Amino acid sequence: MEILKIVVIAVVGLIIYVYLKSLNSELSALTLIATGVILLIFIVDYLTKAISLFSELSYGLNINVNVFKIVLKIIIISYVVEFTESLCVDLGATGIGAKVSLSGKLIILVTASPIFYTLITTLTQFLK
Repeated sequence: MEILKIVVIAVVGLIIYVYLKSLNSELSALTLIATGVILLIFIVDYLTKAISLFSELSYGLNINVNVFKIVLKIIIISYVVEFTESLCVDLGATGIGAKVSLSGKLIILVTASPIFYTLITTLTQFLK
């Protein structure tokens, strides 16, 4: 069970964090970052499996490859922003976390604009 490994890593990281928080706040912050990175490294295999699944699905359904790439970029951006924002909040920098979140939303909006453009032009042609 893979989820048990993830939970164990998270709990061990949390225990180390709580212990080091009383001794040295810099080391406790590094513990949070290291635990997060370890968890991300642990799930890279699942990420590659998901990407290959979506890739096969897009080819099987004759979805435009560019649309697939854009959707994949949006998903990756959202996960990176969520991880970074959570890390900022955990470290007490909620203001920076809020700016990261806003920046991510704007980047997603700009990244998704070709899909919006295609959708609007398709609907306009359909309604004529």
